[in-house]
Amino acid sequence: SIALGHFMVDLLNGIRPVLLAYLSGPLSLTNANIALISTLYVWTASLTQPVFGWLTDRFGPRWFAAGGLLWMMSFFTLATLLPGKEPLFFLVVASLGSAALHPAGAMQATLRGRTHYAGRETTATSFFFVFGQAGLFVGPIIAGPLLDQFGLFGLLIPAGLCLPIALNAGW
Repeated sequence: SIALGHFMVDLLNGIRPVLLAYLSGPLSLTNANIALISTLYVWTASLTQPVFGWLTDRFGPRWFAAGGLLWMMSFFTLATLLPGKEPLFFLVVASLGSAALHPAGAMQATLRGRTHYAGRETTATSFFFVFGQAGLFVGPIIAGPLLDQFGLFGLLIPAGLCLPIALNAGW
C-alpha cells in the first residue's frame, strides 16, 4: 500500500505541469506565472519534508503516509473544481501531502525490507522509489487525454483512486 500510495502521489505530482498548461489559457497564466506556481509547488513539497520526517520519527509513519495521500487528494480536487485563479493556491497546498508521504513511505519501505525481505532494506526502499517514478511517468500520459475528453472533471478519476489506497495505508 505504501508503494501504491507513492505511485498515486507522484502521479498527481506528474499531472501538475499538464494541468497548469491546460489552465494557462482560461486563467490567462503567463509563462512566468506557471513557473512561479511550479516553483512554489516544488519548494513546498521538498523543503517541508524534513519537518514531516521529524514528525514521522516522533509519531510513526502510518498516519503521515495515509494522511499525506488524503491531503494531496483533497486539495488537488479543490484545485481542479473551484473556479478562478485562487484554486492555484490549493494546488500548492496539495504538495504538502507529497511532503508528508515521502519520509513516511521511505521509512515504511525500509522497515518492511528489514523484517519481510531478510534484511534487504535498500531493495525494498528502491521498489518504493520505482513506484514513485512510475507515477511521475504515468501522470502526464493520462492527464492530457483525461483533460481533452472530460475537462477538469476528468482529473477526479486519478484523484478518486487515491482514497482506497490511503484508507488501506492507514489500516
